[in-house]
Amino acid sequence: MIRHNQKSKGFTGSVNDWKVVYTETYETKKIAHKRELQIKSWKSRIKIQKLISKD
Repeated sequence: MIRHNQKSKGFTGSVNDWKVVYTETYETKKIAHKRELQIKSWKSRIKIQKLISKD
């Protein structure tokens, strides 16, 4: 998160107000990475917002 909030080149470089709004916990990094790729593949803001609002 600190890295995303630092001014740098790239996609997140122009924004410095990133914050955590949702987390999931997994037993291994491999399983967590698989889930991350699944969520990123959705490319649907509505679907991601539904996931976040399940709290």
